[in-house]
Amino acid sequence: MRFGWAWHDAVALARARAQDPVVADEVEAGRRDQGRELLDELLGLEDDVGRAVAPAVLEPVEKPPVLHPREALGGDRRAGHVAAEALESAAIPGGGGHVRVQADTAHAGAAVAFERLVEGGARSPTSLRELRRYANDDGHWSWWHGRSVHGITYGDVEDWHAWLARRGISAKTQKNVSDAFRAFLHRLRRRGDVETIPEFPAISVPDHAPRTLDLETLEQILGEIPWEQRGGYLIAAYEALRVSEIRALDLADWDGRFLYVGRAIQGQRLSSPTRHTKNRSAGYREVWHPELLRWLEWRTGEGRRRAPFAQALAWNPSASNSDKRWTPDPMERHWHRACDTVGVSISLQEGTRHTILTAAGGVLPERLLRAFSRHRDGKSLGRYAQPRVTRAAMVRALPPSDE
Repeated sequence: MRFGWAWHDAVALARARAQDPVVADEVEAGRRDQGRELLDELLGLEDDVGRAVAPAVLEPVEKPPVLHPREALGGDRRAGHVAAEALESAAIPGGGGHVRVQADTAHAGAAVAFERLVEGGARSPTSLRELRRYANDDGHWSWWHGRSVHGITYGDVEDWHAWLARRGISAKTQKNVSDAFRAFLHRLRRRGDVETIPEFPAISVPDHAPRTLDLETLEQILGEIPWEQRGGYLIAAYEALRVSEIRALDLADWDGRFLYVGRAIQGQRLSSPTRHTKNRSAGYREVWHPELLRWLEWRTGEGRRRAPFAQALAWNPSASNSDKRWTPDPMERHWHRACDTVGVSISLQEGTRHTILTAAGGVLPERLLRAFSRHRDGKSLGRYAQPRVTRAAMVRALPPSDE
């Protein structure tokens, strides 16, 4: 079992054989470009800006092996059945010779299984996109291309970690990449494709203290955002909702007192699916801030009369879509424009959610802070709940002399 190919190549062959024997014929006949186009059409393999994902650079062989497609099966069973069996090697000509795709059960099966989890709403499309990027020919998993997954040692992983560090990515990203690869190996072991998995060296991630604003500066920034567009920012600032959750809010989620939060738009586009929130929580929140309450009253009154068919609660009235929903980039641009007017530079997430959680962490007990933030564990919450020594507290504790 080798890594001389990118993840999406294995998936493509598995799904192609299952869904359209013509694709396998194109591959066997050596029409590489046309075969790739058909594979990408079947899978819709695109990156985050809509460009087709480039195939990996594959292992050269002298002669193309004969491709023996398995007998096509009917119905929805086909892709799963093919992905669950050992796939024969396929040759795709390119350049001056031929390249070999070592398509195997475990890798193709893992990719197809993850795609189905995404389709069913159990996993985020963003996660699938990241894993595809890791496995691409220049991705963070490309160090393993051409290596067997059998007998991976602690030293192999340690060498890979050193290679990741030389790529100039942060320790947090290195850990995320390593954790994803370890999860992949665990899946191989559960399937019986490998017998053992080595211990992974720990990657030390420095504590991150989020940048925040004082509440007075936050109010100044919010005041620079036009009233009609301010609602989403008020919700982010005073209810600590994530942008994906704000974008998913509908008029029906507000009843005049309580705000229902149980969905998020999982992606950057308007067409991205609306599913569960990041931590899979759902519930009603009693809105407390007077300005947010005034805006919500305006939105469900005058604002609704202005655009009766716009369903987005935290709307962008200048948006071209019928629901008047924000997309992330315009929302960030309006935020930074307001920040420039005030003379500060901070991200939307840090200036709103992180700021209010940090302020609340100084006055709320941890149990209530966790309910407000909707963190699943106390580890992530700890950065907001740490005691802070303020100037006012020091003056009260150690009053300076009058001299």
